[in-house]
Amino acid sequence: MRQTRSILSLLLVCAPLGAAPTTVTLPASTNTATQQQIHAEALNYAQQVLSAVNQIDTSYVRPLQRTELFYAALSGLYEAARQPVPRNLRTEVQQVKTDADLINLLVATRRSLGMNPLIQGHLAVMASCRALTPVLDPHSCVVNEEELQRLRHEGEVTGLGLELVENVGVGPLRIKTVYPGSPAQRAGLRPGDVIKQIDKLAVKGMTSAQVMGLIQPAIPLAVSMALDGTGGEVETEQDAPQSAPLALKIQRPGKEDWTVKLQPETYHAETVLGVMREESNRWDYFLDAKQKIAHVRISSLGKGTAAELQTAVQRIKSDGARGLILDLRWCPGGYLAEAVQIAGVFLEDGMIACVKNRGDGEQKYMNTTPHECRLLDIPLVVLINGETSGGAELIAAALQDQKRARVAGQRSLGKASVQTTLHVHLPGSIMKLTTGTFLRPSGKNLHRFPESKLHDDWGVLPDEALEFRLSPERNKQLKEWWEQQTLRPGTSNRLLPLDDPKADPQRQIALRGLTQLMDRAARR
Repeated sequence: MRQTRSILSLLLVCAPLGAAPTTVTLPASTNTATQQQIHAEALNYAQQVLSAVNQIDTSYVRPLQRTELFYAALSGLYEAARQPVPRNLRTEVQQVKTDADLINLLVATRRSLGMNPLIQGHLAVMASCRALTPVLDPHSCVVNEEELQRLRHEGEVTGLGLELVENVGVGPLRIKTVYPGSPAQRAGLRPGDVIKQIDKLAVKGMTSAQVMGLIQPAIPLAVSMALDGTGGEVETEQDAPQSAPLALKIQRPGKEDWTVKLQPETYHAETVLGVMREESNRWDYFLDAKQKIAHVRISSLGKGTAAELQTAVQRIKSDGARGLILDLRWCPGGYLAEAVQIAGVFLEDGMIACVKNRGDGEQKYMNTTPHECRLLDIPLVVLINGETSGGAELIAAALQDQKRARVAGQRSLGKASVQTTLHVHLPGSIMKLTTGTFLRPSGKNLHRFPESKLHDDWGVLPDEALEFRLSPERNKQLKEWWEQQTLRPGTSNRLLPLDDPKADPQRQIALRGLTQLMDRAARR
C-alpha cells in the first residue's frame, strides 16, 4: 500500500471520487462554493490522516495493522460529527488494496459528513488523530494548548507567571498555576486565589481567555517560540513588549481582599529547587547547614534544567557541601537530553542509557558533561516515588547501576518510553508518538508494559533499607506541602509544615541513608 510521496501528492489531486468505496451524496441545495470548500477540506483531511498513519506505521515502537489505524481514524471522525459509525466501515477499510482507493475512501468519508461545524477545518484531522491514540499507548497522545503553554514556560519567559482555570465567563477567575521564580510567585500568589479586578476593571463575567489577554503581554517571549506548521517549534525574533504594572485585586478564603501590583517581566522559570528561599527569593539548598547536607529538587526536565542544576551544584560545592539528597519525587520527566546531562553531572565517563528504536537498533547515550561541571566526590542519595517518571527514572537508574548513589523512597512509575512529534498540522496542538524505549546502563528493562507483573524488572526500586511507602492520600498531602514551600516568597515569614524537616518522612529516610554514607566516607 505504500507509494512514494510524489505519487501520493498526485493521487490527492487527481484521484477520481467515483472510485471511492463510500458513496457521497451532498444535498441538492449545496452550492458550488460550498462543494468546493468541502472538497478542499476533504483532500486536506485525507492527506493529513494518511501522513499520520504512515508515520505511525514506520516509527511506532511496535508493528501495528494499518487497517486498524485507518478504521480508528475514520470511526473517530464519525463520532466527532455525532454520526453513527457505519456497520460496514471495517470491511470497507479491509477491502482497500491501493493507495488510490484509500485516499478516495478518506476523501469520500469526509465529504459525506458535509459542513458539520463539529469537524470543519482542522477539527476533522484532530478528531481522527485523537481516535488513533487508544490503539497505541497512554504516552502517545495529542498534546493540547494547555500542555503546550506549560512547555512554553521553560527557560526565560516574559509575563506575570500565572495561568487561570479555564471558564467561559461563568464563575470566578481562579488561578490554576503559579510558576516558581515569576513575579506572581514573588508576590505571594497561590493556586486557588481569585482575581476580582484588574486595575479598575471588574472582571466578573469575563472568560479566562479574555483575562489572560489583559494580563499577559501580546508577545510572550523576546525570542518567542512558534509552531512551524508541523507541530514543531521554531524561534521567531520579536521585540520585547513594554507593559505597565498591573494592579490585581485578589480574593483568598480566610483573608481580606487585597491588591498586588505586578510588573510583567522576563524571568527564569525554575525547575531546580531547594529547601527554602532566602530573602532575595534565591534558593537555600542546605537541609542541614551545620553538617553541610544539601537537598536539591528537580520538578521537571525542561530545556535548560541541566544547566540550572550545574549552577546549583557549583553553589553547593563552593559552600562546602559534604552530602546531597537529589529529590526526583513527582518529576514527570521531560527531555531525554536533559536527563542524560543531569545524570552525567554525578557520573564518570561511560554509558548513561541505551535507547531501542524499532528497526534502528540501539542508540547509546554517553556522558558528555564537562568534567568541571561534575560532582563526583560527595555521598549521594536519590529520592524517588511512584510519580517519578521518564527521564527522572533514567537519572535514578543510571546512578544506581553505576553505584554512585543509594536510592530511597518508593518504586518509580516505570515509564521508559521515548516520544517524538509527528509531522501533522494540528493548530494549537501536537501529536506525540512513542518511538522507542530506553534501558538502564546495566541493560535491564525500565519500562512497565501492560503485561508486566510486580516481580518483573521495571521502574527503579529503592534500596531495601531505604524504602518508605506512602498512601495515595499522604503522598498528595506531601506534594501539596512542597508546592507551598516552592511558592512561598523569600520575604514571607509564614510558617509552613515543611519548615519542620521531620514532616517529610521519605526525606528523613533519605537523610538517614546519606548520613551512613557520609560516616563511611569520613572513616576512609
